[in-house]
Amino acid sequence: MLRVARRSPGVLALLLLVPLVAAPASAAPGTATRGTATVTVRIGGLPKGERPAATLRGPGVRRTVARRDTTLRRVRAGRYVLTVRSVRTRRAHGRIRRGATAHPVARRVVLRVAAKGRGALRARYGAITAPGLVAAPRSATVVAGAPSEPSVLAVPRSSAYRPGGYVTSGPRAGLPAGVLARITSVRRAGGGLRLGLRAVPVTEVVPEYDGTAAAVATGRRAVPRALLDQIKAFNCRVDRRGATVVAGRRPIEVGVRDFRLEAPSWSAVSGRVALRTRADLFVRLSAEPGDGLRCNERVGGETFPGPTLPAGPFLIPTFWGVEVQLKASALQSGAAFAVEQGVRLEAGVDTGRADGPFHASATPFDHVEGRPALDLSASVALAFRAGVGVPRVASIRYEWGPELALDARPDGQCEASLRLFDRFSAEMLVRTWTLASARRPLLGPVALPGCATVDPIVGDWRFDDGGGTYRVTEPSPGSFQATALTDITVDGTSCVVRPAGTTFPVEGGRGTYAWPFSWWDVDACTKVDEDPRATVTIDRLFRDRLRLCGRTATRSGCDTLSRVRE
Repeated sequence: MLRVARRSPGVLALLLLVPLVAAPASAAPGTATRGTATVTVRIGGLPKGERPAATLRGPGVRRTVARRDTTLRRVRAGRYVLTVRSVRTRRAHGRIRRGATAHPVARRVVLRVAAKGRGALRARYGAITAPGLVAAPRSATVVAGAPSEPSVLAVPRSSAYRPGGYVTSGPRAGLPAGVLARITSVRRAGGGLRLGLRAVPVTEVVPEYDGTAAAVATGRRAVPRALLDQIKAFNCRVDRRGATVVAGRRPIEVGVRDFRLEAPSWSAVSGRVALRTRADLFVRLSAEPGDGLRCNERVGGETFPGPTLPAGPFLIPTFWGVEVQLKASALQSGAAFAVEQGVRLEAGVDTGRADGPFHASATPFDHVEGRPALDLSASVALAFRAGVGVPRVASIRYEWGPELALDARPDGQCEASLRLFDRFSAEMLVRTWTLASARRPLLGPVALPGCATVDPIVGDWRFDDGGGTYRVTEPSPGSFQATALTDITVDGTSCVVRPAGTTFPVEGGRGTYAWPFSWWDVDACTKVDEDPRATVTIDRLFRDRLRLCGRTATRSGCDTLSRVRE
């Protein structure tokens, strides 16, 4: 790596499960003034035979959309808005019961179309929730069963509670794990009701769920907080970062293809009829360079209310707590690859066969394109936290604690490290934003048993003053090489001292190294001196930090770099 002496100073909101886009339907009042543009509305995510509910508005257009596909021709240029509403299923579809509610992924979709232009408004319904879903009131109390899984719940009298329905609640005092249960019985007791409950999996309450949607409590019959907590327990996302992603290609595909009707024949003389069909049922996992799977899960913990702070006429609640957090990721660092497994199904009828007219067969197959090269990482952290606001509703909090991290690379190297982390974050309902975060090594990185030896210099390093990022690799045992991942500059200025992609050798090993260090005239962007073997040392306490110091007969200076950990 080359370095420079300092010369010149240099959420969302979660997709509240309420929206989704719908496709055009029956025409509503209003006749569009003729124009030259074409607008198409497409809505997906509903079971076959169910109609979306949406309204399309635009220049001279206001119509109800109740079909999945609609095209409007010769409309005026301008801004078109598709507003989508939740719908209830009119009949059962497999696990989906009649009267279930389908929630749109996005409530509004906006399109601007130019004169003589063409555009499409695309919407989807995400989660489908079972009928009779009711949020438990704050006054609900456990009458029988463990607080973590009550069997009888006392609630105020209401017609919303019916046998066969579902009741949910987020974690709170008296219900440490919340409630996600089916109502088995409803009976009066005093001035309220006693609900008999049976715990159910989230798949029974949400028989269909699109990962791009998130259930949110927006009313008595929407999906309450406990269901959100259950869904968040599987908090994984797929990142598609590859530059060559095939349009429409999903990381996981399941389906049927190559359906064929083959060799149909019949004979009026012999009465023989023959017919054969074939189809491939497959599962395909694919990844482009940079694609990956990231998971975050909160295993368990407790949150306790703190003192209420006065702020003028307002009172601000506080809280504190402790939590165990798990993280894992798998990122494709090599070329594109795909793994496919499936079975070829063949069936037919032939009245001329001696062993019977009907026949069927199933032949398994598998196919691999390229090969996976995954960077794997996992960590477990004990997080202590304190904050202001209401947890999981609206708050700002500070977290800190120890974290044990494990990393493995396709070349067989793997390592472990213990570090201290701290993080400022804000949350609104089920969405969390990280405001600031840092990790300070306490021990490691150290090689793990059965892994290739990991030298602490191997990895990505970024200059603390904004000068750029290097990647240090070990092409052969004991031989290191640095590659500029970005343009290396003087304190983040426009003076580039090493362009991205530049490589050079790193000498030394096991904590002490040497590579070039240079001094530059920033105004003229010219090199004025260089130490070809500047000293590079890894901090013994903070193992994720480098100290780079160069010295010549007339000049000296140092810079620091920190390890990049995504």
